[in-house]
Amino acid sequence: MAACRGLRLSGSRQADLTIQAAGTQADPHGHGQISLTEAQAYGRPIKSLTSNIVFASRTARLEDVHLQAGRGVVEGWAAYDFSNNGLKFDLSGQSIDLAEVPEVQTPHLQVAGVASFTAKGAGTLAQPVINGHLQIRKLILNGEPIGALEADAVTHGRQLQLTARSNFSKATLSLDGSIDLQGMMPAKLNLQFSNLDINPFLPADLRSRLLNMLRSTGRRN
Repeated sequence: MAACRGLRLSGSRQADLTIQAAGTQADPHGHGQISLTEAQAYGRPIKSLTSNIVFASRTARLEDVHLQAGRGVVEGWAAYDFSNNGLKFDLSGQSIDLAEVPEVQTPHLQVAGVASFTAKGAGTLAQPVINGHLQIRKLILNGEPIGALEADAVTHGRQLQLTARSNFSKATLSLDGSIDLQGMMPAKLNLQFSNLDINPFLPADLRSRLLNMLRSTGRRN
């Protein structure tokens, strides 16, 4: 039985780890628990992470995962097979604040909203099998309320099929297409929209210049 209580990790206030294991390095088996508070992963803050750990049949499995980062919560399980590099997971997330996700922000487009998702996967990193669903409520682009959006991602072989549908008050938006999960990841996407207000997609200084140009044109006419 191995136990580490109050272990201090880089970027973590406290980590508790308990593992009971036997077998060989090639085929370990056992179980344990892990708990992190005030940690970081890939530069992102994590308020808390708890999970049970199970080693059996050359597989490491995280069960009863509960991750709280910012205002969002992610729960589920994940498993990794050392014999064939296989990966399986079943995760769901709730109340994720998009304003706290830097990957969806750009210098000209600031995104806010509340996201939830479900994601199931299997296969390997080279040939994943993924079935994911994303729902965004109270979507805000550059300070402008937009509405809601739902999207699905499903793999068919090495093709990732994407679909998205809007639930905007005055406009409609749809996205259909696929991404090849190899090489340079070429994509074929078809985006259609109608009655969509482009103001939220424009930076404030550009909107101001366009408005001044329209006003100037109106005065000359």
